[in-house]
Amino acid sequence: MTALATTPFNVRTADGTTLAGFAAWHPEPRGTVIIRTPYDCAAHVPQARSWQARGYSAVVADVRGRYRSNGQWHPYASEGEDGCDTVRAVLDSGRHAGRLVLSGASYDAHCALETARRLPPDLGSSLTGVVAAVPALGRYETARNPGGTPRLRDRLGWWYQHGFARTSGPPLPADRLVDLVTVAASEGPTAAHPLTAPTRWQRQLWAELWAARPLPLAARYAQVSAPLLVITGSRDFFVREALHLHRAWSGPAALISGPWGHGLLADLDPTVRRSRTSLGDDIVAWLDAPDHFPSSPPPAALIEVS
Repeated sequence: MTALATTPFNVRTADGTTLAGFAAWHPEPRGTVIIRTPYDCAAHVPQARSWQARGYSAVVADVRGRYRSNGQWHPYASEGEDGCDTVRAVLDSGRHAGRLVLSGASYDAHCALETARRLPPDLGSSLTGVVAAVPALGRYETARNPGGTPRLRDRLGWWYQHGFARTSGPPLPADRLVDLVTVAASEGPTAAHPLTAPTRWQRQLWAELWAARPLPLAARYAQVSAPLLVITGSRDFFVREALHLHRAWSGPAALISGPWGHGLLADLDPTVRRSRTSLGDDIVAWLDAPDHFPSSPPPAALIEVS
């Protein structure tokens, strides 16, 4: 296989917004993997290279309002609609062949899941798999623990670094984080805005986060028949939400779980990490399973990676 070559892949959405990304086309693809991200599609070239090495084309795009994509960044608001437009562009490209897979980790998994549930029948019939690793399901699920208590430190840090601007910035300073947690404990989460001088729009985003209600997962994904692979870890702070997604999925669902956190194998000691099968190989093995597309959904499969 020659070195990875990428070409620009821009998507024109239904409302006229241009979403920017790149495509790494395989000359004889087994399928195409679509990844949509707020974390800079250029940083996903190694992931695209990994998919290409396994026989797949990869299309990676910045979500609306992030990095090179036009529009306004509104976390958790429009990923389904924009994802559908991206799927249509891939199918119309003339380069897609074989399977169509929506994939992502963390917020990227949210993009994949929202796209899957919003696909109209003419596009949904082409979808052959959804891969959701350490998924960030929605506003409520990321902002609160399963019991409803706020995830203050994590959310303050994520929104400060990623949530309010076109590009990601530096982490929230540790002393500022301590001060904000103190404010939130006494005045509530909405009073502890991560930015020192937020605009009206940035204040609205922060208020939306803490006013969000839990997603009804079984109803939300009831119309999705494509198989789902959930990848989670016992130390990931979204592990319960991932297990809930796995149980709630209406179609065939499989689960890979291991002793890692939100960074998956990157969280492990390098010596231990080298002794493990690549998660990429596990994902492709799942896509290749002979019973991957049963006529009726079987009981959810459980694959434990110890």
